[in-house]
Amino acid sequence: MVFDKIKNIIMEELRVSEAQVTMDTHLMKDLEADSIEAVEIIMTIEDEFDIEIPEEAADNFESIGDIVRYVEEKDKVMNKTRISNAVIKRLPRYRRYLSELTRKRRRQSVFAGD
Repeated sequence: MVFDKIKNIIMEELRVSEAQVTMDTHLMKDLEADSIEAVEIIMTIEDEFDIEIPEEAADNFESIGDIVRYVEEKDKVMNKTRISNAVIKRLPRYRRYLSELTRKRRRQSVFAGD
């Protein structure tokens, strides 16, 4: 899925055929992308996947497979973060619920003791 999206971005930006874009393809050597095109591809990938790719990481990409693996790893981290953020957002409601439940139980135990 990640590869397919990245492949489509590259095909669109560089106007190359699907057969030319594989995990082993090198943007600059095999597809003859210049540095501006490479930056545009990275920026489009960042937008598509809602991630940031630091320049140092982008400089280390040898093949399209390197880009795909980087995006997949970032996507895993982002998904965990999204899940964590969703849980954190619900914590205040959960705490209020537990607090109310505790109060109800205390009231019930007071009345049960009478």
